[in-house]
Amino acid sequence: MFFKFINLDLKRKIIVLRCIRFVFLSKFLVSFFDLKALKRVIRLFSSPKAKKLSKLFSPEEIFIIHDRIFRFFGSSTCFKRCFSAKLLMMSYGHTPDIVFGVKKNSPSELDGHPWIELDGKPYINEGENINLYTRSEFIL
Repeated sequence: MFFKFINLDLKRKIIVLRCIRFVFLSKFLVSFFDLKALKRVIRLFSSPKAKKLSKLFSPEEIFIIHDRIFRFFGSSTCFKRCFSAKLLMMSYGHTPDIVFGVKKNSPSELDGHPWIELDGKPYINEGENINLYTRSEFIL
């Protein structure tokens, strides 16, 4: 993996390093802070300057790079994955939402799941089936 990184062009090295930073940052932040604090973190990372970077990588490219890096550093919750993907996409001038869905597994059990959406298009990981979930009104 290290030798693949060395052979990347500069802009790809930068996005990989940014991604690693956001993966570890999100794992920490989501573990210790509530949604209100996480909204403030998102506002901190919202920068009008980032809009200029949106031409460097498409949202699809960013999502694929993020998915590969996230899987390399071990599994985690779907919310931590979505939070770090949102921060990375925002750092490149895109404005995705984290959408939450719920489904009923049994009369007494609910299951929740978040995913990323940008302009109404869901960005989901392989094997994810968001059609099983009813979209909630809460969006981060």
